[in-house]
Amino acid sequence: MTIIKSGRIVIRGSSQQAALDTTLMFRPDQIVFGGGVVSEDFLKKVRREFKKLLNNYVDVGNVDEYITIPLAQHNGSATIGDFALALKAATN
Repeated sequence: MTIIKSGRIVIRGSSQQAALDTTLMFRPDQIVFGGGVVSEDFLKKVRREFKKLLNNYVDVGNVDEYITIPLAQHNGSATIGDFALALKAATN
């Protein structure tokens, strides 16, 4: 659950727990958090708590590279995906 208090983001378990569960069940090469509310400050908190929960149980390499945001700026990944779906629908 993420709570916003006076402009601060307070993380209470769900994002870093989701990253931990995903890591332990599926062992992905990378976890990408996206969406309009995800920022680098948010990810710093997620990474810090993720490291505590993981407790070096498995090696994920550099956590800053393992848990990231999309490469496209300003939630552009969603726009690119929308165009790709529109193109697919138009050509089928």
